[in-house]
Amino acid sequence: MLALPQDVFWTRLATFFARRGWGSLTHAPAHQAVGFLNSPDWAEGATPGGEDASCSFTAGFLSGMLSTLAGGPVAVLEISCRARGDGHCSFAFGNALAVHDLYGKLVQGSDVPGALASL
Repeated sequence: MLALPQDVFWTRLATFFARRGWGSLTHAPAHQAVGFLNSPDWAEGATPGGEDASCSFTAGFLSGMLSTLAGGPVAVLEISCRARGDGHCSFAFGNALAVHDLYGKLVQGSDVPGALASL
């Protein structure tokens, strides 16, 4: 198995999606157990769909792909979606417990930085 430095991996992943018309994608480490993938122009979020819209295909695809590459489960949670009217699509990813805890804190009304700080 080929091991890549993280910056090379995320750059190659972004290039993979961009070349296929999905949009630009950037990685941002947010917490020791949670990272973020963000896009201002993600294809799945391009069509307005109301307050319940989401990039559910992307979230599932990313979970499957990252889980395969990591050799174990990686959970993905969509934090924001252009189709809901947000400025960009943002996906949190990490181990299931951390992502579940992040989701719970967001549902309880915490903002993302506050939720991450309390993980």
